[in-house]
Amino acid sequence: DEKLAQKLDVKTVALALGTTSTVLFALCVLALWIVPNWTISFFTDTLHGLDISSIVVTSVPLSTTIAGFIEITIAGALTGAIFAKIYNYFVK
Repeated sequence: DEKLAQKLDVKTVALALGTTSTVLFALCVLALWIVPNWTISFFTDTLHGLDISSIVVTSVPLSTTIAGFIEITIAGALTGAIFAKIYNYFVK
């Protein structure tokens, strides 16, 4: 029985997930800026009813936002690289 799965390029998956994480972070920042109440409600629903309204900050300094972009991009890229490595291990 021949395996149909192919190995993943670790760098490509890392870049793809890093970029995807950055886009999602940007959408979250925009949503919190444009429609803060809806965004808080959305994440309360997403987190199984956990009320985040008392801990959310709607006025985030630009430096914190930039740091967040960098951090989420790195975390996404690392997650993608680890995922691809583990996937490739099991495809052998």
